[in-house]
Amino acid sequence: MHLTAMLNADLLPVLVYNLAVLVASMVVIAKSSELVVANSMRIVRLTRMAEAMFGFIVLSVTTNVPELAIAFSSALSANAQLSVGNIIGSNVAELTLVLGLLAIIAPIKLKRKTLQRLPLLLFVSSLVPLSLLGMQWFDPAQRIGDIIGTTLVLTFAFFIYYSVHRRIRVRFPPFPSNPRTILRRITRHFELYRSALIMCAGLLAVIVAASFAVSSAAAIADIAEISESVIGATLIAFGTTLPELSVSLTAARKRHKELAVANIIGSCLVKVTLVFGMLMLLSTVSVDIAVFSTLLVFLIGITMAVWYFFTSGSRLDRNEGILLVMVYVLFLISAFGVQLAVAL
Repeated sequence: MHLTAMLNADLLPVLVYNLAVLVASMVVIAKSSELVVANSMRIVRLTRMAEAMFGFIVLSVTTNVPELAIAFSSALSANAQLSVGNIIGSNVAELTLVLGLLAIIAPIKLKRKTLQRLPLLLFVSSLVPLSLLGMQWFDPAQRIGDIIGTTLVLTFAFFIYYSVHRRIRVRFPPFPSNPRTILRRITRHFELYRSALIMCAGLLAVIVAASFAVSSAAAIADIAEISESVIGATLIAFGTTLPELSVSLTAARKRHKELAVANIIGSCLVKVTLVFGMLMLLSTVSVDIAVFSTLLVFLIGITMAVWYFFTSGSRLDRNEGILLVMVYVLFLISAFGVQLAVAL
């Protein structure tokens, strides 16, 4: 970061303004996303969708509404680096900060074999962003970008098929019993429509706020001479991870640990398949190789560690949770450290 740029009397007010817009946008995104997730879960419960194994998929997708909105806004404004950083940074935050906090609250162990296979699928999917490095070196025109994007979206489709075929079922809070009286049926329909309306309003708020977040973050990156990937992987990623943090901590407090962990892993899978795939299809992605390589090393390394924790038979205890939170702090320091080294 160049201090001269930040201390410039003409640029400082613009920088402060864009920081304020970014913070306000991320607050709106976080709060609106919580509405989307809460009401989508209510719809899942009212329609008993979770009993058909789709509740887990709906939860994984709705918690990624911020990332999807950021990806679309980034693609439309030609700031794809911002979304790439956001995808990787959000996954790192979920697998370290969120999972670490859950383990600190109480030790975690996945008992069901179907859920234990999810970290392996996540690890394999996390290797796909490596293709971006190959494209930077061997295919600058990104002629195969659409192929990679299509492959990722198809991988997401396989994830849905796997979830249903392997009957991945997580324990949701108790379902409302089937209403027997006409009044209760009318009330349930009213609750269903109300939840759907609130969810749609939340989606609209996220989409609008995402456009402001992307434009302000791009302006900050330009003024402070920081890579958009770093901004996306740190500031924006932390904000877009708040829905997962909220859902996971709430589930943990209600002793639904498997729901919390499955939400984290499922959310990470959606990001590296659906969100990243859509970004590749919608825009030309060019990344800062030094910064992107650092982010990717953290993502793959942490994913391997999570895979080991849940397949080795050992549980994720408080000490390992503290270690994961410390790794997230190291990730933030490394991201800005690489940026500083590149700037110098």
